[in-house]
Amino acid sequence: MAMPPIWPIAPPGLTNFFSEGWGYAALSYRGFGGSEGTPGEAANVIDALAVYDWVVAQGISPDRIIIFGESLGCAIAVRVAADRDAAGLFLQAPFDSALALARTQMPALLPDLILRDRYLSIDYIAAIDMPLLWLHGTADQVIPVSHGQRLFDTAVQPKQAIIVESAGHNTLFANEFHTHFVRPFVQRATRGE
Repeated sequence: MAMPPIWPIAPPGLTNFFSEGWGYAALSYRGFGGSEGTPGEAANVIDALAVYDWVVAQGISPDRIIIFGESLGCAIAVRVAADRDAAGLFLQAPFDSALALARTQMPALLPDLILRDRYLSIDYIAAIDMPLLWLHGTADQVIPVSHGQRLFDTAVQPKQAIIVESAGHNTLFANEFHTHFVRPFVQRATRGE
């Protein structure tokens, strides 16, 4: 398996894209952040599709939408991208499936028997026909980069992988790579390049 190029430095700081006119719509998982109900895979996907549909109903064309997911949100973003059109898909610290991750991280718990929400992104990623930007940190102890790599390897072109040296699961946003990789990806994808 060929590894993607590694981004060698992780400078601090985040560019404020909102000042450039970018927007952001996100869901709050049921039972969290003031949302009612019980979270789960099916509910999360239904809610994410509803957010996407609401954005389009506001007059935003799919060719101006980048579907974004971080960590667990990557599995939901993959499902949305499999069902809806968009300019691109941006996954930050993704995994191939929750089942595969649980088998690696907690095999003694017998995840095949007890895991209800399996988030099988690996089953959907190859059917997605839009540019993909995949980001992962080499020091991610929550989702090992190998689980994200399997997802990336299964995705179709066009795709770009960036591994951030020494970045952990919760420190990717603290790196200036957004300026170097996210902005150009969004600009290319929304221009249809």
